[in-house]
Formats: sequence, C-alpha cells, structure tokens
Amino acid sequence: MSNQYPPIRRSRMEQHAKKRRKKDFILNILIGIVFLAILVVGYSILFGDDSKDEMAMDTQGEETENNNGSLIGEEREEDEEIEESEGDGNDSFDEEETETNEPVTSDNEQTNTDEEMTNEETGEQIVEQSSDDPNVIKAVIDPSWEPIGTSQTGEHITVYDKGSTDRIEMEQALAYATNTTVDNLTIWWLQRGEIVNKHVIGTVETKNDGQVYRVYLEWIDGQGWKPTKMEYLKENDKES
Repeated sequence: MSNQYPPIRRSRMEQHAKKRRKKDFILNILIGIVFLAILVVGYSILFGDDSKDEMAMDTQGEETENNNGSLIGEEREEDEEIEESEGDGNDSFDEEETETNEPVTSDNEQTNTDEEMTNEETGEQIVEQSSDDPNVIKAVIDPSWEPIGTSQTGEHITVYDKGSTDRIEMEQALAYATNTTVDNLTIWWLQRGEIVNKHVIGTVETKNDGQVYRVYLEWIDGQGWKPTKMEYLKENDKES
C-alpha cells in the first residue's frame, strides 16, 4: 500500500499552509507597524517637551535682553531729564532769590486763630475757634445748622422740665448739633444763656464714645431751637 496522499488531499493541505503563511506575514507586518508607531510617539513625548522648553528659554532670554535694553535706555533718558530739571531749578531758584529780596508779610503773622473746614454734605465752611476756657479743646460753628422745627406757637417761654415739649425739642437740637441721636446722649446740664427764653446752653455726652460737648442753642420764633456753637470739652465739668 502506498503512503502518498491522493492528489486532491495534498493540494488542499498546500493551499491551507499558504493561507496560514500569508496571515502570519500580514500579522507580523501589523505588529511591526504598531511597534514603530509606539517608538515614534514615545520619541515625540520624550524629546518634544525638551525642544519646547529650549524654545521657551530662548524666547525668555530674548525678552530679558530686550527688557534690559529698554530699561537701560529709559534710565539714560531719566538721567538726562534729571540733569535738565536740575539746571532749570537752579535758574528758577536764582530768580526767586532776586525777586524775594523785598520784605514780605506772611499769613502766619496774622493774629486770627480761626480755622475753616468744609461740611461734606453741604459744602459750607465750618469754622473752628480757639477758646480761653482751658477745658475747651476747640469750638465749632457750622453755618449749615438750621432750626429743628417746633410745634409750639405764641410767645416762647423756656421750660426745662423733663417730658415738656420745649425740653424734648431742646434735646433734639442737642442731638442734631452733635450729629447723633437723643438715645445716644446723656444730658448733664441745661442752663439759661445770654438772653432769657432765647438762649440755652447744654452740656451733653455721647454714650458710644464718651465725648463731652457744650452746645449753645438759640430760639427762632416759629422755627424752633437752632445750634449756634459747639465746644469739645476735655472733661465733664457738670458731672456730679
């Protein structure tokens, strides 16, 4: 009996072997392509960042050089401007010396001790005055002060009793002058001023900061009590 396969069976085996070799060849090619792609990507990751860093460093170096050059140029220009201004200053100083040889009267030589400030709300000038009273820090007169209004009619008679309409309106005027509320005030003293039924002087203290004031009020018929002057006191001279 012969060991050789029939022709048909051998032909099929050869075809099958060729197909396997072809598949293996294609698979090897694909594996090679994938491996090559991995190498390319890895190379770009490793060496691409280094090249970017080098480019960034070069760019920064160029910017630094440009900035240094600009700074040097600016310093030179500033030096030249300073030299010019110094020369101009000397000239103007010489002129001033020549012009001021004549006697000049200074404002500081005036005996007026009043100072002026501006009321931020009204824009009017607030006058500060000195005082001969050693207990007075300063005295203030604000032209923007107005009468507070009144519900009283007829001839005015000053009433100091607590709870009376006149006393309540006095307290409102004192709070108005000190820029606070009646609840924040301690009324230490109320006394007659220069003219009876027209002028009142009150000594008050603000509860929030303990500042003591002496406030001068004037009665305006039909309009109520109006602050005319306020003194900041060092000590409460009416506290008992």
